[in-house]
Amino acid sequence: MSISVRVNGSKYGSFTSANITRSLDRAVSDLSLTVAAWGASRFPPGSAVEVFVDEHKVLSGYFMRLKKSTNPKQTSTTLSILSKTTDLVDSSAEPGSFVGLDPVVLARTLARKHSVDVVGSGFVPVPRVRVQPGETVFQTVERAVRGQYGLITDDEEGRLVLTHATTKEDGGSRRLAVGKNVISVDYDIDWTKRFKTYKVFGQGKGVGNVDHAQVGIEQDENASRERLLILVGAASQPGVTARNRATWERNQRIGQSIGVNVTVRGWLDPLGAIWKPNVMVSYTDPDIGWVEVPLLLVSTRFGLDNSGAIITSLELHPRKGYEPPEQTAARGARLPRTPFLDRPPWQPPYLTKLQAQQAKGWKWPANDVLSRHQGATAPWLAPEQTEDVY
Repeated sequence: MSISVRVNGSKYGSFTSANITRSLDRAVSDLSLTVAAWGASRFPPGSAVEVFVDEHKVLSGYFMRLKKSTNPKQTSTTLSILSKTTDLVDSSAEPGSFVGLDPVVLARTLARKHSVDVVGSGFVPVPRVRVQPGETVFQTVERAVRGQYGLITDDEEGRLVLTHATTKEDGGSRRLAVGKNVISVDYDIDWTKRFKTYKVFGQGKGVGNVDHAQVGIEQDENASRERLLILVGAASQPGVTARNRATWERNQRIGQSIGVNVTVRGWLDPLGAIWKPNVMVSYTDPDIGWVEVPLLLVSTRFGLDNSGAIITSLELHPRKGYEPPEQTAARGARLPRTPFLDRPPWQPPYLTKLQAQQAKGWKWPANDVLSRHQGATAPWLAPEQTEDVY
């Protein structure tokens, strides 16, 4: 397994370090690599670059930066490569107004002059989008998809991708388990941006005015004390109300407050495909009582360990932080929650194994991987319920 780049028909490898990052909530993938010595004449800034893991293309973009360091003991060069979509994030859009365009069509129109392709589906036309002077192409497109809870990322061909969080329930085919195929894991549980009550008012006529007749209120059932967040201005797009705007705000903050960062060997998932964002995984960690918890893969980073072998870092979050409110509600209707599963696994009440077995819808793992947690302090969770317990 190796990471290589191709520039002007030539292939280069043997890097001291390399990190390739792609994320569901970033429009630009990037590669940072270090070599012992490399002249700028071999890799001129602005060059078109393709990046490969073995023979699989993972990034198409441009060489954007070179930093060279020399001292009596060594010389090293750090190269930065960004996806083609960087031009859409950095470049201003020509002022204008677009009426009744699907966000994907709008993005294609604005990206055409930058020779960047756009792919996507699942969006409805937006009544009107006006490009503000000085606004970048990305900012204009982001406003168009925001009201439809869209996500903007890129792919290995350097195309801009407009999408939504996956609706597939196939996490069981990508199992990650601490002590098995997970080398290391870091948890980031951050409640600083979570609130007990979310209140959204509609935008009234005129700048800064509030329409008190339009109000949406949502509660975070797991917040331990009263914290209020008031927002003004539900997006003026079809189907967007103050209520689902409040639901989206709550779900987004819940989902992004719980992060799991795992490292695995290699760059292929259990299905033999390259790890890519926007797929579901099934995650198990006996130490915190998580059994096949469904999580959304939000970000991937391919890198090299000390021996030069490829390792992959995966950033996982609850899917509800990235999907439309109606998608969360639809899944909840299919899998109704039970009262004792309404809290995160590290908060009481905890369940004994007997209680868990008696829980409605409980499916005990065939391999009984958590049999050592048979005491009353074991936070048992039913796998099919856990997407909504955060």
